[in-house]
Amino acid sequence: MSASQEPSGGLVGTRFFSGTYDEAISLAVRTRDYLVGAGALAQKQLDPATRVTFNLESSRIVSRIAYMMVWLLYQRAVHAGEVGIETAIADSPELCGLDFCSESWGRDPAQLPGGLVTLWDESLRLYRRVSRLDEMVRRDLPSPERAVEAPLHH
Repeated sequence: MSASQEPSGGLVGTRFFSGTYDEAISLAVRTRDYLVGAGALAQKQLDPATRVTFNLESSRIVSRIAYMMVWLLYQRAVHAGEVGIETAIADSPELCGLDFCSESWGRDPAQLPGGLVTLWDESLRLYRRVSRLDEMVRRDLPSPERAVEAPLHH
């Protein structure tokens, strides 16, 4: 098990992870508040085509947050010894492979309300950061193929 996966410390035990987790929670709350408040009002003022884009990009933001939270919560469970890293990796999606979450704007963001654009930008930056963490953890995890190819010598 690598240092980034050790239950007693590693990635989850760092301020970086804690800050990332807190940032994801804050973003989730702010997104919910926006979409049921000011965003819902702003959406009603949009023309039909832009309203479709608003809904698509809102879905993209919510998807990013949901996938990040699944990954972050699994990492906390690994840290707490509630689940093994192999289970966490097997059960959580590989974030860098989710095109819908990592795609750029389908239309000109200037046509959309500023609150949505801000959440979109923040969610993409955070998603990319968590995706890099996911890549690190997956890269450090010994693969079954490597274990077979390089058996332990006694």
